[in-house]
Amino acid sequence: MRVSVTVLDDHGRSFGGEANLQAIQMDHDVMQTGEGPSPMVRSLDFDLPMRPFMKRYGSDMSGPKRFALLLAHSVRGATGASCQLGELEKFWNSMIGIMGGTFNSAYPTRAKDSGWVNSPRTGVYVLLPGWTEIF
Repeated sequence: MRVSVTVLDDHGRSFGGEANLQAIQMDHDVMQTGEGPSPMVRSLDFDLPMRPFMKRYGSDMSGPKRFALLLAHSVRGATGASCQLGELEKFWNSMIGIMGGTFNSAYPTRAKDSGWVNSPRTGVYVLLPGWTEIF
């Protein structure tokens, strides 16, 4: 099959080209279809208590990523599920050493800007499907 591709860069310049494509055989276990959680997310142990969970999976993360991970643990990875900000802040401040410091109110805003969480109303955060990008 012959395809033609045109791409625009950030400056509005167009790039294009043509290519011949051939069908290939792929193992469905290897191919990601975009449906369901990624292998990393499937391997998360949401049964772990919060402190070891955050220590195991969030030790090298930034504050906004840790916020998204903390929310994910609180809702056991269920996208669309919500949690109160006050509860998340309390959890965070109960493990300051693991979290790298006290809770910063900029973290939820930055996690929201990255598309990992949403806040449908004041003081409530919802886990979005894009949260898996933190890994």
